[in-house]
Amino acid sequence: MKDIFKIFLILLFLTSCSKKSKEVECKKVLDTISKIKIIELGYGKGIIFPAANSKKFFTDTGSFTLNEKKVRYIDSLFVEKYDSLLTYFQKERKLFSIKKKDLQFYDKQFFGIIDKKKDSIAYCLIFNLTKSNPYNMKQKILKENAEGSGFWFDENMFIFEYNLQTKKFSTPHY
Repeated sequence: MKDIFKIFLILLFLTSCSKKSKEVECKKVLDTISKIKIIELGYGKGIIFPAANSKKFFTDTGSFTLNEKKVRYIDSLFVEKYDSLLTYFQKERKLFSIKKKDLQFYDKQFFGIIDKKKDSIAYCLIFNLTKSNPYNMKQKILKENAEGSGFWFDENMFIFEYNLQTKKFSTPHY
């Protein structure tokens, strides 16, 4: 009886190890597959990052992939609400180069994140690359989160969030 019990435990152990290794292996494969989708938004690009990429950059409770229809909807709403999203600081800066009349020309990165309240958030970075392309940004924004800080970023990048539950915009970093 003891031998049967030992054999049962060994089989149970081997079975659980086998399932775990397959599960981990599948997760690794899925996390390394890059399915970044690039769409045209006016004359600029919309770069939609999959959930796996969002996990790398955002430490909130989770991530998801935005679909193209939702991104286009959020982008059009954002253009309408842009002036109200600018803070006093941004309005007073003479060199801030993200202008409403030119929003169609700017490239935008979109990430889907889940915040601590479990709300789904569309996180967007807008880059004005119409005048300059430092740090090889035109190529970088197609592959990774290109958020930065400093002189060029302060003048040529804008960040906004759109809460899909409350249907409200916010500007998190200003």
